Amino acid sequence: MSRHFPVAPLLVFLMVSGAMAQVIAEPLELKTDFVPSVTFTETHVDTVVTTLVSPADPGDPRNGIDPTPAMYDYSVVASRAATATVVANIKGIVLANIDATTAFSMTLGKTAVSFTLGDIPTYVKGHTTTFYCWKGWNAAKKALGTGGVKLTWTATKLTVVVTMGNEETRPSPISSDDFVGAGTDPGTFPIKDTVAAEITFGSIATTVPRTVYLSGSNKITHVHKGTIDAPLYDFDLYTVSETGAADYVRPLVALTSPKQGASVGAAVDVKGTAYDAKGLVGVEWTKDPNSAWTTTDQFSYSAQPADGLWGAASAIWTISLQSLPRGTTRLWVRSIDESGNTSLPMLVTLVNPMPTLLTGRWDSLLAPEAVNGLRGAMHFTFAVNGSFTGTLVQEGGSFPFSSSLLPDETLSFSIKRGTVFPALTFTGAIGSFSPVGEAAASITGSLSLTGNNLATFTATRSPWSAAKLASIALAGRFHVKIAAATAPIGDNYAVVTTARSGTATAAFAMADGSVVTWSGVMGANGQLPAFGLLYGGKGSVSSPMTVNGADRTINATTAIWVRPSSFTDKQFPAGFQYNGLTASGQAYAAPVPATVRVMSLLGASPNATVSWSGDGVNPALSLGFTVKTSNLLSVPTTTDALHLGLTASTGLWTGSFKIPGTAVLSTCKMLIVGNEAYGHWTAPAPTGSVVKRFGVIHVQ
Repeated sequence: MSRHFPVAPLLVFLMVSGAMAQVIAEPLELKTDFVPSVTFTETHVDTVVTTLVSPADPGDPRNGIDPTPAMYDYSVVASRAATATVVANIKGIVLANIDATTAFSMTLGKTAVSFTLGDIPTYVKGHTTTFYCWKGWNAAKKALGTGGVKLTWTATKLTVVVTMGNEETRPSPISSDDFVGAGTDPGTFPIKDTVAAEITFGSIATTVPRTVYLSGSNKITHVHKGTIDAPLYDFDLYTVSETGAADYVRPLVALTSPKQGASVGAAVDVKGTAYDAKGLVGVEWTKDPNSAWTTTDQFSYSAQPADGLWGAASAIWTISLQSLPRGTTRLWVRSIDESGNTSLPMLVTLVNPMPTLLTGRWDSLLAPEAVNGLRGAMHFTFAVNGSFTGTLVQEGGSFPFSSSLLPDETLSFSIKRGTVFPALTFTGAIGSFSPVGEAAASITGSLSLTGNNLATFTATRSPWSAAKLASIALAGRFHVKIAAATAPIGDNYAVVTTARSGTATAAFAMADGSVVTWSGVMGANGQLPAFGLLYGGKGSVSSPMTVNGADRTINATTAIWVRPSSFTDKQFPAGFQYNGLTASGQAYAAPVPATVRVMSLLGASPNATVSWSGDGVNPALSLGFTVKTSNLLSVPTTTDALHLGLTASTGLWTGSFKIPGTAVLSTCKMLIVGNEAYGHWTAPAPTGSVVKRFGVIHVQ
């Protein structure tokens, strides 16, 4: 006769015969980067206990009494463990809120334990430990048995010690039939199933029930006791050993094609694989991990457990993308397993390449707004993947920035300016992603602060490089005259040098004696957005110059010259700002051969006139002199001690003269522009004054 016996109860604890074990349970308020575990084991061993009912009787042949064998009773005894511990790492327990109404419950499959702290006569508010007895308590509040649940808690941890004991009132066991199958023939059979687990303590609870995966074996042993003709003592004994674990291991997800950062164009199928040791549900993706996730377009298993239960599973997946924006697109992909775990999001970067006509160096002057306008310039370099780096130069400093084209193919980011200036918002748009020719490429935008526009810009791209040279007509040395200001009076000038590789410089010489050099690149149409910082970076000079290759000139434009106010500035304490100084220039070529005179001067003597005026020189003075062969000078001696020098190879004039009626000597600088030379002179302050003298000097 075969008999089937129940096994020990399955609770959320670890059962090991005669011992105590500790298990780390899930945090009741889950964090995506926390990986706890719930495990338990159960062992149940059936043994046959033989009990002597009556001893053997040898009988008495003399009296005709036959001997009788000993009589035995046979019963099956199941051994089981008694004690286990569960530790739950919990966020959010407010100790002051724990009172008699606080509830505790713990379930696993069909087994449930539930009570409130007020059900425990020995519970005292403010204590952080208590014991719930299966069998209850007597009038003296003494537990009536050893079995029960001991709770100990802190603000971050709940420890549960479960002692099954022998009390009849303990939770009902679960039959092993739930796990071992219907077979009763001797042998070893695998156990493979799942049950749900859940735990609650006060207001803190698992967000969802967790699945506990059972595995182990059910060994059936056929044992014969007694005589062969006594089937009552024919036993099937069970040795059940199983382990349960709640799965907190993340599944895996991997990319197979295309490669990370690959250039893919506007449409692409992103493909990959997924794997989990307990089973997969699917794969999903998003362009923003903080927003909703989308199921992949295709998902199919490449391997699953043969028995249809839990076990290792792998799959392939596909995301079909259309109309990718230019630049870099970022996707996050994750797999989901049967337990609700998600893989760490995998970042996939794809590039719809920027057109060649949009990559490379871009430069722009800022057009300051009328109110609180921001003067400056910026340059940035676009890469094929839509990322860019650059520098904003403004009165006050230079500030680097970097960002990438947004998914809507616009530009928007913040430029940090240290602790001195608040951050600016940079917004812009590319004129066309398919410009008709290099000259049509443009980026427009603005810089703003707390919603108030400070400047606009139109950036142009330089297409030139050593491999792609500009027209020879755009390259060379150009001399630019910048009109005289009201004060300090004197013509300003700039020497502009451009190379066929696109590099460019502009060296400014201002009438107050300040100088600065801008370095940058030349645009496709010869644009030169020149901007230089003056006066320790607090002032500036700028001009949107353009080289005209057709006639080798610098097109007529304007220049902005700003000197900041400063109470320590003895010359111009109030500062100044000139917004519309006219500027224009021409290419300069050193005379070849050297015997050719500059400025197309003829051989007659005198053949040139120098005139000067300004502070202390009023009315204007002039003097004729001779530029001889090889550009040597012959200047008559005057009471003003006029001296002139010329470097024909660079077109620069220098000189000096005495302020009329004084011994004060000035310093003169001029630049040849066309057939004339324009410049300025400065002189020290007269006796009793701290204000320097300035003026205009001109040769024609």
